[in-house]
Amino acid sequence: MSIKATVQSKTYELKQFLDLLARDFSIPLEKRLQLIIHAGALICAIVAVQPIPFADLFILTPIQVVMVVYLNRALGQPSKENEIQELVVYLIGVVGWGVLAQQVILGLYKTILPFLGGVTTIPLVYIATYGLGFAAKTVLEARIRDRTLTKEEIKRIAEEARKQVREESGLDFTPSGLRREWDKLQQRVAKMKEYEETIARLEQVLQQPVDTTLFVRDIVPQLMNIRTRFHESYPNVHVRDHVLFLISLHPEQIKIFEEQISQIQHDVKRSMMTTVNEQLTLFQLELKGVGMLYIYRVNDTYHVHSYEAEERGDEYEYLHQLLFQQHKMKHLKDKEIREMLELAVHEAKTEISIVSPWMGEKAVNDFLLRGFEQAMKRGVVIRILYGIGSSQKSDAKRKETEAIAEHLKKRFAQYYGTLFRLNPTNTHYKLLICDDRFYLEGSFNYLSFRGDYKGDSALGLRGEGATWSDNTELLLELRRRYFHF
Repeated sequence: MSIKATVQSKTYELKQFLDLLARDFSIPLEKRLQLIIHAGALICAIVAVQPIPFADLFILTPIQVVMVVYLNRALGQPSKENEIQELVVYLIGVVGWGVLAQQVILGLYKTILPFLGGVTTIPLVYIATYGLGFAAKTVLEARIRDRTLTKEEIKRIAEEARKQVREESGLDFTPSGLRREWDKLQQRVAKMKEYEETIARLEQVLQQPVDTTLFVRDIVPQLMNIRTRFHESYPNVHVRDHVLFLISLHPEQIKIFEEQISQIQHDVKRSMMTTVNEQLTLFQLELKGVGMLYIYRVNDTYHVHSYEAEERGDEYEYLHQLLFQQHKMKHLKDKEIREMLELAVHEAKTEISIVSPWMGEKAVNDFLLRGFEQAMKRGVVIRILYGIGSSQKSDAKRKETEAIAEHLKKRFAQYYGTLFRLNPTNTHYKLLICDDRFYLEGSFNYLSFRGDYKGDSALGLRGEGATWSDNTELLLELRRRYFHF
């Protein structure tokens, strides 16, 4: 293959890689920029292994232009490629030996000292291109801030970058070593490629007339893949499933949404969130073309808990209905209900919400209290709504309930702050909600009955029941109605 064909081939390969990398918001912006520079320098070094004629001084420039184009894209600044090419040529003139001498020395080694060529020139080309890339990054960032760098500043920045990479890169500069490094980079963007294929499949399916069969067979699996991506990539930003799924029904919106979630995860000061209530750490985020997001913060974790779409057509309403009607229901009784409470306490990721008129020592035992504590250490919010009107018959129960409430406050409120929320009321209603996963509704007092002791009835066992459901839409309505404290 001729050197020209090699450069064209490697330029295309670099573009394919950088197309994915520049759009991968799961990688912090600064790390993405460093990887773009590293990839550009690596491809230049790989090309430099090939015999390059001395007269072809700027054979690597097209690759370096591609590197700077994608630096600019990652920074969110649209520019024409000819403008970037002018910038690269300008930088080559400024940084001196870093690039120009690279070409001259490269030609000397290839024509006069061919037996030293490959291994000797690889580090030179890599380091020089890395310095160029870092200088370009700094110039582009300065332009965003309406600042112009002097030539002396650019030279100093490029030299510092070259010095750092010489001392710290630890790269194996043999041809096989560079190929292994390139393969590692390719593996890094493989997940991004799969993710974009998921969005493309979802977009294609949504262009067809949607019925229940198509929804379950072809849409739900893609939604689950998107959910996995967000859970793995943004551990400090929990997006509730109903929010993520509704936005995902418009694939063109998911990239806009993910970019903001990435900023909250990696650099919250750059996000577009505005404060609604500073004391309660409530925020809102308006995204053009998407809608309004409502967010609250618990410690270092942000929770995207609701969403108002900018537009809702008939098709949107139909998909919304399909999304939230694919749910299960089952009946539980006595000890089964208690076991579901304990499961919620030990598996919850974001929030446990309980309405229990009464509280008793047998139910609020050490096992449950330790579970509450472990949940809050995971960042889970626990909300308890308790209390019922006084009567002579229930006075003893009321006193026990109040005593336990005081004990819970002393044990948890001081150490866990807003993670533990206890609110008195007057209700006979019983409810348990775990995250956005499920809820239970019935006659079972979650904090006064364990479901495993003898009652006073003639049948021996006290019978309590509850309906378990994963109907997300109703779950969210119950949470909105009862747990606004």
